[in-house]
Amino acid sequence: MLSSIQSVFIGILIVAASLAFLLVLDLIWPREERREHNDIVGWQVTVVGTTFAVIIGFMMVAV
Repeated sequence: MLSSIQSVFIGILIVAASLAFLLVLDLIWPREERREHNDIVGWQVTVVGTTFAVIIGFMMVAV
C-alpha cells in the first residue's frame, strides 16, 4: 500500500507527464491543424462518452 506522500507524488508525476505530452504535441502538430480533425472526431468522442456514462450509471444502480 502506498503512503500519502507517494500517492501525491504519483498524482503530480501524472499531471506533469500529461502537460509535457501536450507541449510536445503542440510542437509536432500545431493547434490550427488539429482543429479540422476535432470537427470530425468530436461527435464520435461524445457518443463513446455518453455510452460509457450510461453503462457506469447502470452499474451503480445494480450495486
